[in-house]
Amino acid sequence: MIFKTFKPASAASALVLASTLALPALAHGKADWSVNPDNSSVNFVSIKNSSVGEVHHFKTLQGSLKDGQLLVNIDLASVETGIEIRNTRMQDYLFETGQFATATITANVRHIDYNHLKVGQSLRSNVSFAITLHGKKVILNTDVAITQQADNTLNVITEKPIMLHAKDFGLEGGIAKLIELAGLKAIASSVPVTAILNLKKIPSNNNKKAL
Repeated sequence: MIFKTFKPASAASALVLASTLALPALAHGKADWSVNPDNSSVNFVSIKNSSVGEVHHFKTLQGSLKDGQLLVNIDLASVETGIEIRNTRMQDYLFETGQFATATITANVRHIDYNHLKVGQSLRSNVSFAITLHGKKVILNTDVAITQQADNTLNVITEKPIMLHAKDFGLEGGIAKLIELAGLKAIASSVPVTAILNLKKIPSNNNKKAL
C-alpha cells in the first residue's frame, strides 16, 4: 500500500487550515462573562407549620463565567424574608454568617455552546454543579435554559426548582432554633430553590484586528 504525503499549496493555505482546525477549541474562549446582580436572583421557599409557604431571596450576589467555569458567590447576610427580625435570625442561627459568610456555586459548562447563540435563540442543557454552604459541599444536577439577549447578555434560568436538604449542610440545629424562637410547630427541612442569572459579556482583549 502506498501512502501519499499531503503538502499545502502554500504557507497561506497552511495557515488557513490550522486556523480552521483551531476554531472549535476557541469557541468558549472568545469572551468572559460577569453576573449582573441587578438582574439576577436566587430564591427559596420556606414552609412553616406544614402549610404556610413564603418566598425569600438574597439581595447580594456576584459571579463570573470564564473559560467555561461558572462561579457564583451569594452573600448570606443579604437574605431577605420581608421581616427584619427573621432576616437576623436566619443570619445568626441558620446560616451562621459570622463563620460562613457566603454560599458558593461552581459548575463546568464547557460542554454548552453558549457563545454561538444568536439574539433570541435559546438552548437547554443539564448541568452538574457544586454548592458549598455552611462548610459543606454537595454535588447536584439541574436543567437550565440559556437565552441570548440583544444587549450582549445571557439569561440562565433553572427550569425547575432545586431541592436542598438541611441535613446535607448541617443546618438542622439552626432550623430547630428558628422553630423555638418563632414559637412554631415545624419548619420544613427541605426547600425548593430557583435561580435566574443575567450574564454580561466582557469583550476579550484578544479581539484585535489581524495585521
